[in-house]
Amino acid sequence: MQWFDDRGLSPLGWTRNTWDRSTGPSLISDYDGTPTPYGIGLRDHLRALDS
Repeated sequence: MQWFDDRGLSPLGWTRNTWDRSTGPSLISDYDGTPTPYGIGLRDHLRALDS
């Protein structure tokens, strides 16, 4: 994400699916929005940019 920040770009959390994370990253683990470790990382990074 630092690469994007350095260039004035923004990463995009593209999908709101809860698929099996063994095949790739997922941002949430259920449809209530519980974040996965990947989701926590993106959320915390975007929050830090806002402060």
